[in-house]
Amino acid sequence: MAQEPIRFWMLIVFLRGALVLAGALLVIKHLLTLRPAPART
Repeated sequence: MAQEPIRFWMLIVFLRGALVLAGALLVIKHLLTLRPAPART
């Protein structure tokens, strides 16, 4: 089949996309739950 050599690379692309999505969601979560820094004395 013609798609056999491509299957491995598509898996890599899918995993990297999932990693980027997880990172973006983590950044958004942190931006939405910002707390003010403790006041310095």
